[in-house]
Amino acid sequence: MAAGPSEYPVQFTVDYPAEVRNRVTVFSRWNLNLLRFENRVVAYLLVLRDDYPSTDAYPPFRLEP
Repeated sequence: MAAGPSEYPVQFTVDYPAEVRNRVTVFSRWNLNLLRFENRVVAYLLVLRDDYPSTDAYPPFRLEP
C-alpha cells in the first residue's frame, strides 16, 4: 500500500472565519497575550525571591506557650 505523490496519509482542513481579519487587531490581541504571559512569568519570579529573614536566625520576637 504505497501512497503516490498526490496522496497523503492525513487530510487537514481548516474553517476560516467568515469576517475579514484586520492585521492591527490580530497583532494587538497577540501582543496582549504576550504581555499577559510576561506578567505571569515576572510575578512567578518575584514570588521565588528570598526577601524574608532566615528561619535559622533568632527572630526579633518570642513565642510563649
